Amino acid sequence: AGRTLTFNNQAGGTLNRSGARTTTQFAVPFNNAGTVTVTSGTLSLAGGGSSAGTFSVPLGATLDLAGGTHNLATGSSVSGAGDASITGGTVNVAGTYTVTGNTNISGGSANFNVPTSITGGTLSGGTLGGSATTTLTAALSWTGGTMSGTGTTAIAPAATVTVSGGGVVTSTRALDNAGTVTVTSGTLSLAGADSSGGAFSVASGATLDFNAGSHNLTAGSIVSGAGDVSVSGNTATVNVAGSYILTGNTNI
Repeated sequence: AGRTLTFNNQAGGTLNRSGARTTTQFAVPFNNAGTVTVTSGTLSLAGGGSSAGTFSVPLGATLDLAGGTHNLATGSSVSGAGDASITGGTVNVAGTYTVTGNTNISGGSANFNVPTSITGGTLSGGTLGGSATTTLTAALSWTGGTMSGTGTTAIAPAATVTVSGGGVVTSTRALDNAGTVTVTSGTLSLAGADSSGGAFSVASGATLDFNAGSHNLTAGSIVSGAGDVSVSGNTATVNVAGSYILTGNTNI
């Protein structure tokens, strides 16, 4: 720690972090031009930094980007079967991101500015954003926070998004659903233009709200459940070409 300090892992340098169930934190800017391997436990980077190097996160380990501004530049890579957490600050991804464990966003902003696939994880706070397409390939639990930016969140055919928690979660970016989105409680508010051929399931007491933008529910799409669907914004347009078998209320 220390306000005037910076840690530089230079090109050719290797930092190995180990110790199961323990955490090492850098509360100063951390610049990585070499290789960082989180062998076990958690490496928490809370002071921001710029990186063109490699972060490797094997199964059972966690890379936590916890504060400051982290610029993962072109040529950088974050990979492994472990978990990546964004708990604060801003993370700008312009390099390769191939984490096959969970991506957990609970604070700050994760901006994916190049096409990226994430396996799944949690969005409980903060923002998933960026200018490129982020493709979800497995299961995402969405209990808080927002999706924003000029890019698209694409839900792959086998992927699922489960909205719960009782509050309102909002996407102002395009949400293209080819998989399954289930709103079990609370409200999912969609305010970006999108095209969806997948399924939206709305449980009793929950709401799917088309708040703004043009929403094209293409052939093959399904909207179902005992919950409510609302079209609440003056700029919202919903074009239904699939199955609409909702037994709850449709409120325009």
